[in-house]
Amino acid sequence: MDFYNDPFFKIAKDQLNKALSNEVKLFKFLSPREIDILEFVVGNKVGIYVSGGYPDAEYKRAIIGNVSFSFEDLRITILKINYNKRYLTLTHRNVLGTVLSLGIKRDSIGDILIGDESYIITTNEIAKFLLSELKVINNQSVSLEVVKEIKIEEKDERLEKIFVQSLRLDLVISKAYNIPRSLSLEMIKKELIKVNHKVNMNPTYQIKELDTISVRGYGRLIIKGIGGKTKSDNTCLIISKLR
Repeated sequence: MDFYNDPFFKIAKDQLNKALSNEVKLFKFLSPREIDILEFVVGNKVGIYVSGGYPDAEYKRAIIGNVSFSFEDLRITILKINYNKRYLTLTHRNVLGTVLSLGIKRDSIGDILIGDESYIITTNEIAKFLLSELKVINNQSVSLEVVKEIKIEEKDERLEKIFVQSLRLDLVISKAYNIPRSLSLEMIKKELIKVNHKVNMNPTYQIKELDTISVRGYGRLIIKGIGGKTKSDNTCLIISKLR
């Protein structure tokens, strides 16, 4: 584990020290890696409660302190997006982009779920602002409503085959999302790419089976399998893109 060199490690330590002094510390939404670091730092020293609003959440809030906690203490709001599906196709990218364009920081937003019913998970502190200000996505009218829970759908896993000249990170991203390699290199340089929930700035990183690659603005994919070579010396990858 290289938790000690992660900038969030010091933040977690500082918050733990405050919690040990009988303060209750509520975090905004944390990435899976940040959750791992926080749980590692906290151990059993104080109480900790973590949730992202539904069982399979990626981004989660956490609260720590010398008391017991419940879900309500996390101050999470689930917003359902209502819109006319004839005129608007929602994507994770256009929803997140619209939210951030309102001046909201990424750590105030948890998971964004796109499906038959679509949701934005956010903090209570930001929910009222979103309800009043988020009215349009891609020039189409939308409305938000607060719901108590997410209607869980069966996961729609789309497996695809792609063929790459090598297992370099930049090449895999380029091929998976059908974008120029120069763009994938630029995104890596700008720290927009995460591998297994950690920023990866190495374009020559050799991807491995079960790696999770997050590309800001495009979504996430999981390397489900790495096949053999084709006659043209390309490698076949089986990938799953998460909606």
